[in-house]
Amino acid sequence: MSILNMTIPPFPYYITAGDTLYSPGTVHRGRINIGAFDLIFVEYGELYLTDDSVPYTISGGNYLILSADGRHFAQKPVDRSTLFHWLHFKHSGQYVVSAHLEHPVRKKYSLYNKAPEMISIPMFGHLDDERQQEYLRLHRSLVSVIPDPDRHTYVPIENRHRSSIASQRLFLHLLELLKTEEKSGAGDWLADSIMAYLEQCYNQPITLELLSQVFNFSSAHILRVFKKEYGMSVIESLNQIRLSNAKELLQGSSLSIGEVAAEVGFSSSAYFDRVFKKQNGISPREYRFAEKINKGKPFRTDHYNQGGSI
Repeated sequence: MSILNMTIPPFPYYITAGDTLYSPGTVHRGRINIGAFDLIFVEYGELYLTDDSVPYTISGGNYLILSADGRHFAQKPVDRSTLFHWLHFKHSGQYVVSAHLEHPVRKKYSLYNKAPEMISIPMFGHLDDERQQEYLRLHRSLVSVIPDPDRHTYVPIENRHRSSIASQRLFLHLLELLKTEEKSGAGDWLADSIMAYLEQCYNQPITLELLSQVFNFSSAHILRVFKKEYGMSVIESLNQIRLSNAKELLQGSSLSIGEVAAEVGFSSSAYFDRVFKKQNGISPREYRFAEKINKGKPFRTDHYNQGGSI
């Protein structure tokens, strides 16, 4: 996972913030080299954005920091109502986006010359419920513009009287919710970040090459770290996530087996069928049939093993 490492002082500074509600079919506007970081937090719904050639699905509770000097655009329109909160900020000091935590170059300091430090924030991440509530509270206090549908733009909130120092204090508190720290295990944060990415983007094509590009580590290193932390390979974990979501669709939707396979990210219904049967002992079609018979009762494969096929 890419991490934004900002050397302080000086501190990054707040510019402006707002809220946006997209209806189904709306496409997020693409931009290039905007000169400021764009922090997007999705409260509900999903945004499909590509930033510097890396695709992201930003679901409820997730955030993404769009690069200040790159290109971002929507992969596709939103398919349901999506509320997101955006915030623009800049950093006039030194910063680097890398795959790991950076450390500032130590210099001599005195009572009149502070030693440099580093604020490190993952560019993509998830906030737990407690941090989500705190994030939204701080963001509501910072919002400085409201949408003007007639002019298709934003206008300042005239009655929002707050000093620059007060706004900056709120902004830095908000960044505190996002920043990462060193963990005792060297691979913890990388494995956790990969797992979060799989859970959010499972329905998109995911390869080791893509993960290597997203996290800026070799495929071999990703495989080794992930297996050490989770006891299974990346593909095994991805398939488990896809199968879990597939079961929900098999139980609660009228999608065909092929449509379910495509919906959760499998490249073909034959591969989906093979992986599903290997893990569950029966095919997706048999699973759906058994669920209808059980009608919410605990699932039993022996019911099917003794009863033939449909």
